[in-house]
Amino acid sequence: MQIVMKEYKHLESFKEKDIYTFDEIINIIESLESQIYKLQETIENMEQDVNENYRRIPVNEQYEVYDKDFI
Repeated sequence: MQIVMKEYKHLESFKEKDIYTFDEIINIIESLESQIYKLQETIENMEQDVNENYRRIPVNEQYEVYDKDFI
């Protein structure tokens, strides 16, 4: 079975050719899902890294101005 993908110009994954077999479309979808999974893992790892290794620094610490300086 062949499917004409020429009409779907906005789909970047199907720009190599105009006609795809059903198996080719499934392979492309599997590849895209794999990429999604990897990117989600990367995002989760980055969020975990930020949560574990960084803390919010108050403005007074950034400028080294403290309440005791005005008393």
